Amino acid sequence: KITVSKRHKRVVCNPIPTMEITLDYEQTFINIEIMSKMDLNERESYNMIQLLLDKTIIPFNILTLKKGMYLFRARRNMKNEHFTKTKQISYRKDSCKIKDFGRTNKPGQAIFYSSHKSETSIFETSSLFNGDKILQDIELITVGKWYVNKDIPLFGIISDKDAMSIEPNLSSLHTKSLTHSLSHDLAQETLKFFSKEFSKNVKGNTNLYKISCAYFNYT
Repeated sequence: KITVSKRHKRVVCNPIPTMEITLDYEQTFINIEIMSKMDLNERESYNMIQLLLDKTIIPFNILTLKKGMYLFRARRNMKNEHFTKTKQISYRKDSCKIKDFGRTNKPGQAIFYSSHKSETSIFETSSLFNGDKILQDIELITVGKWYVNKDIPLFGIISDKDAMSIEPNLSSLHTKSLTHSLSHDLAQETLKFFSKEFSKNVKGNTNLYKISCAYFNYT
């Protein structure tokens, strides 16, 4: 439901009663400023982010990953190890041993990270992306290819201009995200903040993933 030009209503449906929450961009920007200045190394920061997201307008576009497409997932071969089974490069089965935050996972949560381009999966897995400026030796990376056997709905959040210049198709998706928003400029600023959180280089401090992780689990 939409009330006025800069206010949105989010309706949470429970059997009884129905709870109605009114959102506005003024509060959204206050929440974004709080998140941007938050000490993400603080233990309770993740819970605080979750509470703030519940009162934040987040423009997004629903995308569809089509049946017949392929996804690529890469894993570095550490100390000359070799992978011979799919499960070795798939998502982790030992979720209880995951102690750190990831871009979309919280401790104890296993996520299948992948890309629709093999080059992207390699780049994001490489030590160069993770903060090393120069490779000390040859880097060996194994890439797996997964077939999408049914349509998968996705939440798209696209704003970063560099990303759009690399992948031209993202430009039209970005435009659609803003088209469905009541206030183009305000939606643009909101998208910019969250897209940067998803693309940031944390340089070893995985707590800096808390905002993107909370957003992923919220949606």
